[in-house]
Amino acid sequence: MQNRAVLLTRPVLDSRAVARRLGADGIATAIWPMTEIVPSSNTVPLPADTGGLVFTSRNAVRIFAASNARRDLTAWCVGNRTADTAHAAGFERVQNAQGDVIALVALIASASVSGGLVYLRASDVSADLAGLLAARGVSLHSQVIYRAEPGDPAPDDITALLRAGSIGTVAVWSRRAATLLAGHFAENPGWPRSAIDAVAISHRAAHPLESLEFGNISVSSEPTGAAMEAAICVAVRQKSG
Repeated sequence: MQNRAVLLTRPVLDSRAVARRLGADGIATAIWPMTEIVPSSNTVPLPADTGGLVFTSRNAVRIFAASNARRDLTAWCVGNRTADTAHAAGFERVQNAQGDVIALVALIASASVSGGLVYLRASDVSADLAGLLAARGVSLHSQVIYRAEPGDPAPDDITALLRAGSIGTVAVWSRRAATLLAGHFAENPGWPRSAIDAVAISHRAAHPLESLEFGNISVSSEPTGAAMEAAICVAVRQKSG
């Protein structure tokens, strides 16, 4: 049972990073991205009064950094990995909420922010950050800079692993990915299910998986990358123990 892999469903760059970290703990992984990150434009213009940028994903940082040379603006980041990506991209000032969207709202609301804040985000997000900040008296301009489009059908190697019962755990980081994964399983009734456990980043993300009759569905203690990977490690240990 110990050699059964964890199926990672994040976009490919993020899944590869997760695979490296899990691999360091001796956990085998397989990658099947449920979504593909597609920039909305080749450039990301900013309003003239922009004083800071708000990021809730590493993809937003990467896309902005590839399309706009501004690095003098403060980067307000939801957590450690987004903040690390901002540092690596060359931002001179990085504020790290070290948590989730609620922590980010608290950090921004407690700070003295000069200039307008621009939230660079995906077309589909799980929280109304602008609304949460408005309730704290902070104005936020939201700007969509990328979208997550459905990824490809299962490649042959993933199909072979699923049919052979070599996938022990599936991990989903969003409701969108979970919905797409559930659709793929519905189209392939021969894939084993009861021997697979699932780990989701939130109860909202877990919901589309509930009809698949997986052996167990667990939810990360908080919606952060670190907590999600910890939950995957716990699920794998319980399964192999």
